[in-house]
Amino acid sequence: MKNGPSFASHYTTVPDTISAVQQVSRLTSTLDLTFESDDGDHIYRLTNYCRNPITAVARLDAPLVGNCPSARFLFPRVPTSPGAKRNTFSASLTFSGPHGDWPARACIKYASGKEEVDRLVAEARFYLFELRNLQGVAVPTFYGLFEGRVDGRPIACMVLELCTGRDAICKYADEFNRLVMVAVCKIHGEGVLHGNLHDYRHFVMKGKQVFVVDFSMAIRHKCEGGTPALQWDGLVNDAPTGCIELYIAERKFGLGLGM
Repeated sequence: MKNGPSFASHYTTVPDTISAVQQVSRLTSTLDLTFESDDGDHIYRLTNYCRNPITAVARLDAPLVGNCPSARFLFPRVPTSPGAKRNTFSASLTFSGPHGDWPARACIKYASGKEEVDRLVAEARFYLFELRNLQGVAVPTFYGLFEGRVDGRPIACMVLELCTGRDAICKYADEFNRLVMVAVCKIHGEGVLHGNLHDYRHFVMKGKQVFVVDFSMAIRHKCEGGTPALQWDGLVNDAPTGCIELYIAERKFGLGLGM
Protein backbone atom coordinates (compact mmCIF):
# COMPACT_ATOMS: atom_id res chain seq x y z
CA MET A 1 0.00 0.00 0.00
CA LYS A 2 2.26 2.74 -1.24
CA ASN A 3 2.06 6.39 -0.29
CA GLY A 4 -0.39 5.66 2.50
CA PRO A 5 -0.12 7.25 5.95
CA SER A 6 0.91 5.15 8.90
CA PHE A 7 -1.98 3.45 10.62
CA ALA A 8 -2.80 0.80 13.17
CA SER A 9 -5.80 -1.49 12.82
CA HIS A 10 -8.19 -0.61 15.59
CA TYR A 11 -11.76 -1.20 16.66
CA THR A 12 -13.64 1.05 19.05
CA THR A 13 -16.39 -0.79 20.91
CA VAL A 14 -19.89 0.25 19.86
CA PRO A 15 -22.14 0.38 22.94
CA ASP A 16 -24.92 -1.95 24.04
CA THR A 17 -26.37 -4.38 21.52
CA ILE A 18 -23.70 -3.91 18.86
CA SER A 19 -21.19 -5.26 21.40
CA ALA A 20 -23.47 -8.28 21.92
CA VAL A 21 -23.34 -8.99 18.18
CA GLN A 22 -19.54 -8.94 18.31
CA GLN A 23 -19.51 -11.53 21.10
CA VAL A 24 -21.43 -14.01 18.91
CA SER A 25 -18.55 -14.24 16.46
CA ARG A 26 -15.36 -12.19 16.53
CA LEU A 27 -14.35 -12.57 12.91
CA THR A 28 -12.54 -9.62 11.40
CA SER A 29 -13.55 -7.87 8.20
CA THR A 30 -11.01 -5.55 6.55
CA LEU A 31 -11.71 -2.60 4.27
CA ASP A 32 -8.89 -0.64 2.65
CA LEU A 33 -10.26 2.83 1.93
CA THR A 34 -8.42 4.41 -1.01
CA PHE A 35 -8.33 8.15 -1.68
CA GLU A 36 -6.72 9.35 -4.90
CA SER A 37 -4.58 12.49 -4.76
CA ASP A 38 -1.89 14.26 -6.79
CA ASP A 39 0.89 12.52 -4.84
CA GLY A 40 -0.57 9.03 -5.25
CA ASP A 41 -3.09 6.86 -3.47
CA HIS A 42 -3.65 7.25 0.26
CA ILE A 43 -4.89 4.01 1.78
CA TYR A 44 -6.52 3.69 5.20
CA ARG A 45 -7.12 0.25 6.69
CA LEU A 46 -10.31 -0.15 8.69
CA THR A 47 -11.69 -3.22 10.44
CA ASN A 48 -14.99 -4.57 11.70
CA TYR A 49 -16.24 -7.72 13.43
CA CYS A 50 -19.09 -9.73 11.90
CA ARG A 51 -20.33 -13.27 11.37
CA ASN A 52 -19.46 -13.30 7.67
CA PRO A 53 -16.17 -11.41 7.25
CA ILE A 54 -15.07 -9.78 4.01
CA THR A 55 -11.80 -8.40 2.72
CA ALA A 56 -12.26 -5.52 0.30
CA VAL A 57 -10.72 -2.41 -1.21
CA ALA A 58 -12.97 0.65 -1.65
CA ARG A 59 -11.76 3.21 -4.18
CA LEU A 60 -13.58 6.51 -3.68
CA ASP A 61 -14.54 8.57 -6.68
CA ALA A 62 -17.25 11.25 -6.91
CA PRO A 63 -18.46 13.12 -3.81
CA LEU A 64 -22.23 12.85 -3.31
CA VAL A 65 -23.57 16.34 -2.53
CA GLY A 66 -26.58 18.44 -3.42
CA ASN A 67 -30.09 17.47 -4.42
CA CYS A 68 -30.85 14.24 -6.26
CA PRO A 69 -31.38 14.42 -10.06
CA SER A 70 -35.19 14.25 -9.78
CA ALA A 71 -35.27 17.16 -7.31
CA ARG A 72 -32.92 19.18 -9.52
CA PHE A 73 -35.10 18.47 -12.56
CA LEU A 74 -38.41 19.26 -10.84
CA PHE A 75 -37.30 22.15 -8.63
CA PRO A 76 -34.31 23.80 -10.34
CA ARG A 77 -34.64 27.00 -8.34
CA VAL A 78 -34.45 25.27 -4.98
CA PRO A 79 -30.88 25.67 -3.65
CA THR A 80 -29.02 23.19 -1.53
CA SER A 81 -28.45 24.34 2.02
CA PRO A 82 -25.00 25.92 2.47
CA GLY A 83 -22.32 24.12 4.41
CA ALA A 84 -22.96 20.62 3.05
CA LYS A 85 -19.96 18.48 3.99
CA ARG A 86 -18.08 16.49 1.35
CA ASN A 87 -17.78 13.35 3.43
CA THR A 88 -19.97 11.04 1.36
CA PHE A 89 -18.71 9.40 -1.84
CA SER A 90 -19.60 6.85 -4.46
CA ALA A 91 -17.04 4.04 -4.49
CA SER A 92 -16.02 0.90 -6.35
CA LEU A 93 -15.44 -2.21 -4.23
CA THR A 94 -13.17 -5.11 -5.11
CA PHE A 95 -13.12 -8.22 -2.94
CA SER A 96 -10.66 -10.91 -1.96
CA GLY A 97 -12.68 -14.04 -1.32
CA PRO A 98 -16.40 -14.46 -0.62
CA HIS A 99 -18.44 -11.30 -0.19
CA GLY A 100 -22.06 -12.46 0.02
CA ASP A 101 -24.52 -9.82 -1.17
CA TRP A 102 -22.06 -6.93 -1.00
CA PRO A 103 -22.26 -4.79 -4.18
CA ALA A 104 -19.49 -3.76 -6.56
CA ARG A 105 -20.59 -0.12 -6.22
CA ALA A 106 -21.53 1.49 -2.91
CA CYS A 107 -21.90 4.72 -0.99
CA ILE A 108 -19.15 5.45 1.56
CA LYS A 109 -19.68 7.94 4.36
CA TYR A 110 -16.39 8.90 6.00
CA ALA A 111 -15.65 10.36 9.44
CA SER A 112 -12.42 11.57 11.04
CA GLY A 113 -11.87 12.58 14.67
CA LYS A 114 -13.65 11.37 17.80
CA GLU A 115 -16.70 13.64 17.51
CA GLU A 116 -17.42 12.76 13.88
CA VAL A 117 -16.75 9.05 14.44
CA ASP A 118 -19.12 8.99 17.43
CA ARG A 119 -21.85 10.56 15.28
CA LEU A 120 -21.26 8.01 12.52
CA VAL A 121 -21.43 5.13 15.02
CA ALA A 122 -24.72 6.51 16.34
CA GLU A 123 -26.05 6.80 12.78
CA ALA A 124 -25.04 3.21 12.02
CA ARG A 125 -26.99 2.03 15.05
CA PHE A 126 -30.17 3.55 13.61
CA TYR A 127 -29.65 1.56 10.40
CA LEU A 128 -28.91 -1.61 12.36
CA PHE A 129 -31.85 -1.42 14.70
CA GLU A 130 -34.69 1.11 14.37
CA LEU A 131 -34.43 1.27 10.56
CA ARG A 132 -33.56 -2.36 9.86
CA ASN A 133 -37.03 -3.17 8.48
CA LEU A 134 -36.92 -0.15 6.15
CA GLN A 135 -33.63 -0.98 4.43
CA GLY A 136 -34.32 -1.07 0.70
CA VAL A 137 -37.82 0.32 1.38
CA ALA A 138 -37.45 3.83 2.76
CA VAL A 139 -33.70 3.98 3.54
CA PRO A 140 -30.67 2.51 1.72
CA THR A 141 -29.40 -0.95 2.60
CA PHE A 142 -26.72 -0.83 5.31
CA TYR A 143 -23.69 -3.08 4.72
CA GLY A 144 -21.30 -2.24 7.52
CA LEU A 145 -19.38 0.17 9.73
CA PHE A 146 -15.57 0.03 9.75
CA GLU A 147 -13.15 1.82 12.07
CA GLY A 148 -9.42 2.48 12.24
CA ARG A 149 -6.74 5.01 13.21
CA VAL A 150 -4.40 7.27 11.27
CA ASP A 151 -1.53 8.75 13.29
CA GLY A 152 -3.52 8.12 16.47
CA ARG A 153 -6.65 9.85 15.14
CA PRO A 154 -9.83 7.74 14.95
CA ILE A 155 -11.44 7.33 11.53
CA ALA A 156 -14.49 5.40 10.38
CA CYS A 157 -16.63 4.74 7.35
CA MET A 158 -20.12 3.43 6.80
CA VAL A 159 -20.96 1.41 3.68
CA LEU A 160 -24.46 1.89 2.25
CA GLU A 161 -26.38 1.04 -0.90
CA LEU A 162 -25.52 3.50 -3.66
CA CYS A 163 -28.56 5.50 -4.80
CA THR A 164 -27.63 8.10 -7.42
CA GLY A 165 -31.12 8.55 -8.84
CA ARG A 166 -29.77 8.54 -12.39
CA ASP A 167 -31.52 5.32 -13.37
CA ALA A 168 -35.00 6.91 -13.32
CA ILE A 169 -35.99 10.58 -13.17
CA CYS A 170 -39.39 11.32 -11.66
CA LYS A 171 -41.06 13.83 -14.00
CA TYR A 172 -44.05 14.80 -11.86
CA ALA A 173 -43.66 17.05 -8.81
CA ASP A 174 -46.79 15.77 -7.05
CA GLU A 175 -45.64 12.16 -7.37
CA PHE A 176 -42.11 12.94 -6.20
CA ASN A 177 -43.42 14.82 -3.16
CA ARG A 178 -45.85 11.99 -2.43
CA LEU A 179 -42.93 9.52 -2.40
CA VAL A 180 -40.94 11.88 -0.15
CA MET A 181 -43.78 12.10 2.37
CA VAL A 182 -44.39 8.34 2.31
CA ALA A 183 -40.71 7.70 3.11
CA VAL A 184 -40.73 10.28 5.93
CA CYS A 185 -43.87 8.72 7.41
CA LYS A 186 -42.28 5.27 7.28
CA ILE A 187 -39.22 6.30 9.31
CA HIS A 188 -41.50 7.98 11.85
CA GLY A 189 -43.50 4.78 12.01
CA GLU A 190 -40.32 3.02 13.17
CA GLY A 191 -39.75 5.58 15.92
CA VAL A 192 -37.13 7.82 14.29
CA LEU A 193 -37.16 11.62 13.96
CA HIS A 194 -34.67 12.66 11.25
CA GLY A 195 -33.95 16.15 12.58
CA ASN A 196 -32.76 17.83 9.38
CA LEU A 197 -35.43 17.68 6.68
CA HIS A 198 -35.05 21.28 5.56
CA ASP A 199 -34.61 20.68 1.81
CA TYR A 200 -34.32 17.89 -0.76
CA ARG A 201 -30.69 16.94 -0.14
CA HIS A 202 -31.60 14.17 2.33
CA PHE A 203 -33.75 12.33 -0.20
CA VAL A 204 -32.31 10.06 -2.89
CA MET A 205 -33.93 7.85 -5.50
CA LYS A 206 -33.25 4.33 -6.70
CA GLY A 207 -35.57 3.21 -9.43
CA LYS A 208 -39.01 4.53 -8.54
CA GLN A 209 -38.36 4.64 -4.78
CA VAL A 210 -37.38 7.62 -2.62
CA PHE A 211 -35.06 6.89 0.30
CA VAL A 212 -34.28 9.11 3.29
CA VAL A 213 -30.56 9.45 4.10
CA ASP A 214 -28.23 11.07 6.66
CA PHE A 215 -29.41 10.18 10.15
CA SER A 216 -26.53 12.00 11.86
CA MET A 217 -29.00 14.23 13.73
CA ALA A 218 -31.70 11.60 14.27
CA ILE A 219 -33.26 10.82 17.62
CA ARG A 220 -35.61 8.13 18.85
CA HIS A 221 -39.13 9.39 18.69
CA LYS A 222 -42.67 8.38 19.61
CA CYS A 223 -44.59 9.80 16.68
CA GLU A 224 -48.05 11.11 17.49
CA GLY A 225 -48.62 12.71 14.11
CA GLY A 226 -50.10 9.77 12.22
CA THR A 227 -50.20 10.18 8.47
CA PRO A 228 -50.33 13.75 7.13
CA ALA A 229 -52.90 14.76 4.56
CA LEU A 230 -50.24 15.17 1.84
CA GLN A 231 -51.73 18.45 0.71
CA TRP A 232 -51.55 22.14 1.50
CA ASP A 233 -54.75 23.59 2.95
CA GLY A 234 -53.76 27.24 2.48
CA LEU A 235 -53.88 28.08 6.18
CA VAL A 236 -50.53 29.69 6.89
CA ASN A 237 -51.13 30.20 10.59
CA ASP A 238 -52.85 26.94 11.47
CA ALA A 239 -51.39 25.45 14.63
CA PRO A 240 -49.35 22.23 14.43
CA THR A 241 -50.82 19.15 16.06
CA GLY A 242 -49.10 15.86 16.74
CA CYS A 243 -45.62 15.43 15.26
CA ILE A 244 -43.86 18.70 14.46
CA GLU A 245 -41.45 17.15 11.93
CA LEU A 246 -44.30 15.65 9.91
CA TYR A 247 -46.17 18.95 10.15
CA ILE A 248 -43.19 20.91 8.80
CA ALA A 249 -42.38 18.27 6.17
CA GLU A 250 -45.92 18.40 4.82
CA ARG A 251 -45.66 22.15 4.41
CA LYS A 252 -42.32 21.84 2.64
CA PHE A 253 -42.96 18.77 0.52
CA GLY A 254 -46.74 18.34 0.43
CA LEU A 255 -48.50 17.87 -2.88
CA GLY A 256 -48.14 20.79 -5.26
CA LEU A 257 -45.56 22.60 -3.14
CA GLY A 258 -41.97 21.78 -4.07
CA MET A 259 -40.52 24.19 -1.48
